[in-house]
Amino acid sequence: MSDFFEKNKKHIYFLLILTVTYLAIQYLLPLFLPLVLSFIIVAPLNPFLERACDKTRMGKGFLAGIILLLVCTVIGILGWFLVSCCLHQVEAFVKNISFYENQFTIFVRDCSRMVEDRFGMNADQIETLILERVDIFIEDMQVQILPNVMNQSFLYLKIGIEAITFLVVTVIAAILLAKDFEAMNSRISKVRYYKDVKEIAVSIGKLFGGFFKAQFIILIIIALICIGGLYFAKINHYVLLGIITGILDVLPFVGTGIILLPIALWQLLKGKIWSGIILCATFVISALARELLEPKLIGKKMGVFPIGILISVYAGVKLFGLSGVLLGPLYMLIVCECYRRIY
Repeated sequence: MSDFFEKNKKHIYFLLILTVTYLAIQYLLPLFLPLVLSFIIVAPLNPFLERACDKTRMGKGFLAGIILLLVCTVIGILGWFLVSCCLHQVEAFVKNISFYENQFTIFVRDCSRMVEDRFGMNADQIETLILERVDIFIEDMQVQILPNVMNQSFLYLKIGIEAITFLVVTVIAAILLAKDFEAMNSRISKVRYYKDVKEIAVSIGKLFGGFFKAQFIILIIIALICIGGLYFAKINHYVLLGIITGILDVLPFVGTGIILLPIALWQLLKGKIWSGIILCATFVISALARELLEPKLIGKKMGVFPIGILISVYAGVKLFGLSGVLLGPLYMLIVCECYRRIY
């Protein structure tokens, strides 16, 4: 038995790391997420807090609280601005719903006539069939989907309260951790394997930081492309829509098309052909830009092929749910780093 263990010691360690890491991410991380986030916030801030304390004679916890309060305030203002703009767009859409219905009817009529000219089918029958299907779809939404959405108001309130509670706990944990960071670090440093775990954590942190930096650069470039395309297409609030499109493009399996293509379709329905063409071209250019930038930036920063990131995201979503968008690449980086060190 001992001979078997000695021969396969590396493989056993590696399988053990795979299992423990998965169980930790799946079950322990949700329980201690506020503490983990507070550590991620405080660890890089600690040198700055040390210097600020020496100059201002203020407590580290107090300074950390001020910084977090400012950051939360800025994020809250930006979030409120984005929500307000989205609600304004929805309100404008509802007010002009009759106009869009009229444009859609004209679009269906023109398409039906084109089909009649090409294939000899009756245009009136095609138009009637399409419009009836659209009416049935709208009625189903009004009868089933919308009431269900309204009935979930209590659930939305619960989610909002949980989010606020999570934020408050994270901020408090960060303030307390900043206050005693050095003392806790000195005690933990005496634990066995602390040095190895710290080296692995630092290495993974650098890789993950490189991944976020690369994604941020791509986000900025895609957002600028979308802003330019929306501007030349003469779309209102082009800056806001361009930023939202750039953010959505970061999410896997979403992309810029979720914003650009519906707007392009509405422009075509309204008879603004050039606007629709410009938006479609913007979608193609942004997709090509991501395809060109990802191998250079992500592969260079992380030493991982983009296909590896895509697979890790897909597997992460399957294993951990929606949070797997981040947890999948994190799990992959931990496994890869441990593999390099063991073998």
